[in-house]
Amino acid sequence: MSYRSELATPYFSGFSPRERISPRVRSLILSLGLGLFFLAGSDFLWGQQPAPDYGAISAKKIGIDLRIGLNQASAGGILHLSSLLALNPYVLYRNREQTNNYLTEPGSSTASTYNTSKDSYFGVGGFVPVYIARIEDLHIRLMPGASYAAGQTRRSQSSGTSLVYDQSANITYLSLQLFLGLQYALTRHLHVIGELGYSYSEIRASFYTDKSGNLYSGNIGLIFYFN
Repeated sequence: MSYRSELATPYFSGFSPRERISPRVRSLILSLGLGLFFLAGSDFLWGQQPAPDYGAISAKKIGIDLRIGLNQASAGGILHLSSLLALNPYVLYRNREQTNNYLTEPGSSTASTYNTSKDSYFGVGGFVPVYIARIEDLHIRLMPGASYAAGQTRRSQSSGTSLVYDQSANITYLSLQLFLGLQYALTRHLHVIGELGYSYSEIRASFYTDKSGNLYSGNIGLIFYFN
């Protein structure tokens, strides 16, 4: 019996799965496991965090806006009274040039006629944006507004080589608008805007008055928010 125990002891006493893995390898496996655990945990936590709400609008949010439209550009400020209502005053510059040429056939006894007109004026205006709907970072706005401007107009007509008339006068411009607008938040501070709708305008000078409506009037632009 003692002979068998002496043979068995050296064969089995040194066998251990723990001892067959070196300390350096065990440390590497443990570090890798902990790293994977924390990486998975951090991905889970990050996945639970909500995306930035760039389109959030609340009372006292303030910014400036720049717009460009047909024959008109404006710059102004916007102050949100609530998440649904804002004030949007602005200053504007408007410039319009038109040329109408009535050419006759070569050899005709009637001379060709050339009509030119140019209006340019500065003014002020304002919108009262009403935020009627929101789809994530996109806002839909109803925008009633009005503007008033004053400046100079010039009209001329020539027939052949002869000047028929050349008139200049002060001019006033009054416009009422009702637009449907979109406002999309690119970032918290930068939004893009577009507006389309109906505008009624009345232009008055000493020698003529022009009243017209435009169903497809509109603007595009940017809003820069400070907060």
